[in-house]
Parts: sequence; C-alpha cells; structure tokens
Amino acid sequence: MVAPGRDSSLQGHPKTGRIGLLLAVVSLLAVGAFAVPARTLVVGAGSSDSFGLPTLARQGLVVPMGNLPAPDGLQVGYPSVLYDHGVYKMWYFEVQASPWYAQIAYATSPDGRNWTKQGTVLSPTLPDETFDVAYPTVALVNGTYWMWYVGYDGSVYRIFAATSPDGMNWTKHGVVLDVGPAGSQDSASVGYPFVLCVNGTFDMWYTGLTSFSAPDNAAIMFATSADGLNWTKEGTVLTPGGSGSIDSYNVFTAGVVQDGSRFVMVYMGQDASTATRMLWAVSADGAHWEKAGVALSPDPPRERTVGQADPLILPDGTWMVYYAVRNYTSDIQVYLATGTPGNDTPPGPNPPAPTPPNPPPPSENVTAAPSVGFLAALVGWAPPVLVIALWTGIGAVVGGGLAVAVIRLRGRGRV
Repeated sequence: MVAPGRDSSLQGHPKTGRIGLLLAVVSLLAVGAFAVPARTLVVGAGSSDSFGLPTLARQGLVVPMGNLPAPDGLQVGYPSVLYDHGVYKMWYFEVQASPWYAQIAYATSPDGRNWTKQGTVLSPTLPDETFDVAYPTVALVNGTYWMWYVGYDGSVYRIFAATSPDGMNWTKHGVVLDVGPAGSQDSASVGYPFVLCVNGTFDMWYTGLTSFSAPDNAAIMFATSADGLNWTKEGTVLTPGGSGSIDSYNVFTAGVVQDGSRFVMVYMGQDASTATRMLWAVSADGAHWEKAGVALSPDPPRERTVGQADPLILPDGTWMVYYAVRNYTSDIQVYLATGTPGNDTPPGPNPPAPTPPNPPPPSENVTAAPSVGFLAALVGWAPPVLVIALWTGIGAVVGGGLAVAVIRLRGRGRV
C-alpha cells in the first residue's frame, strides 16, 4: 500500500516518490493465504452485456487538482460519494507537492457534475498515521457519518475509522484493521477500503499485500463488523486471473454497490503488460464473486491509468461512476462516467478538460495539517498510503469508497 505519492514505480520522480510503494503493493498482492473455506472464487467468462451491466460513457473531469502550492496541487483521487438530501458529497485524498503530503478533503455538488471544494477535513495526527492519511470510504448510518481510511506510519499501511455529525468535523477511533500474521495475504499492508452497511452489518472490501518487493501479490479481501470498529477478516475473495487474462498480474481497489438483489464491484485489474483497467464483478452475497468483463479501459494519451472507482445507482437506473485518472507522471484527478443497463453506446474520449482553478481556501473549521512525510502520488494505498502502483502504467488506482447512501439510491439504502 503506497500512500498517495508513494508508488514504487514512481519513486524516481520528485513528485511521485510514494507511488512506487503502492506499485510494489499492488504487484505484491498475490492471491494469498487468506482464502476462506466456502468462499471459493468463481471466475466468469461473460461480457458486461451478458450480466446486464451498463456501458459507461465518459463525462470528463469533475474534481481537478489545484494550483501549486495548494494542498491539492499535486493529486486528488479515491473519491467516495454520497447523495444526501439533495446534495452530492465527496471525500477524496489530496496531495501537495512540497513537502509531499497526503490528507483527506471534502467537496459538494448540486448535480454530481459541478463540484465546490470545501477544504481539508482530515490530516495525520495519530502515531500510526504520521506520514499520510488517504483512501477514504464514507457511509451515513443513522445520522452519523462513518469514514474508514488508510494511514501510513512510514513502513506499514493500516485501516482506521472516524465518525462525524456533519461530514466535516471528525473524531478518530484509531486502527480498526491491521496487517495479518506472517504468511497471510495481508501480512505486509492493508488498504483501499470500501464499506457498505448491509442489513445492519458492515461489509468491507479491501486490498491485501504480501510484500512490498515482490510482483503480482495484491488481492481483494473481505471483512465484516457489527459496529464498524471491530472487524472479522473473512479471507480473500478476488484474485488475479489465469495467464493471458486481463487481470493476470494484479487485482485491487474494489468499489461496490447493491444493484437489486446482487452486489456489483468495479475493481482494478492489471495484465501481464501492466496495463490497468476498471473491471466488473458480480456477487449474490458479497463474498463469492464472478468476473464480468471490462468497465472502462484507459484512453491514451490522456489516460495512462483509470481506477479507484465509486459507483452510484440513481433512482432512475442511471449509473454514476466516479473514478481517478492518471494522465502523466504524478497527476491524478477525479472523473465521472455514466451509463444505463441496455445502453450500448461505446465509451468515448473524455471531453476537453478545463484548466484547474485555484481551490478555495479551507473553511474556518478546517485545521491545516502539519507537513508530514513526503506524499508523492496518491495512487496507491496510504493516504495515498495505499497507492498501489498502477499509476505508472503499472500503477494502481484505488477503488473508491461509497458506502451507505442516505436517500435511497438504489443499492444504497438508508440504515
């Protein structure tokens, strides 16, 4: 898990030092030793059409980077979006260039397309997150906002929790999911959390790494909790495909939504050439998954990597998928794609991107975090602590964190 800007594949670049770590994490996440009996992975060979999934059409850039030296002047990514009483709300990581540093920011929108940045809302303050905080996934449960995010202490990525009455002022609860024992799939780091509250139970999909140095060692894992703080690991639920498949090298960052009686996942998959795509998977219970084809592939030269997706389903059946794009070496920004099942319009190129405006100053209730560590490219795990290196072409993007939506967006009922 590499924090934003901690991707090993980007370590040599002054703005992507931490991305290399993520790269290492993603490639290291080999299907590990955490498989759980009765949760055997089912791999499907069908296309997204045969699964009744939408063909996504790009809508372009929705949350751009700011201008240096702003807190978000280097990267913004890993969006987590809720629709709450007529307002779209997004939490995402932001990375500044000097010093490299990742924290979590907040934005709002009346229509899901035009966003206003509200400033930084969570910064590193705890001993186990002294370098970065990133990769948020947010749920609204019984009037309380819950956030799970990744913290990086300089050597290990862990998953933390925080709660808030308004989505802006947060109380931290510390580490809630730590690395596993030696030999397990998540023995090196855990990151890229995505949480849904289903029938009173919290379900988390996350990426586990076995090593920071070995290739192809990332896998998607599953955990459950009755209270959001105490988690039981259920094992590995999605692993790389066989030789020649589009995800033969790595799978990571899962964004999940309930679609009727099933779960749909948008995850990142790498093939042997290290090309990274957004891919579909479907499940009846959230634990047994069937791979369902390509959701979105990069559109060169403007998109080198796509991922970290957070899918929403609106009441009219429209899918809104927020995701992160790496265009060049260190830059990461948030884009939107939409679709409706049965709509076979091919995904076109992104519309011309506007010049990123200067971000508004943080609101008065936001306390600027001290510069900690060096955050290079939020493409991996930790704040971007979990940046798995898909951003370099081998880099990775984390799948976003939507969780439980307030208004009853299909697949995100009120709890």
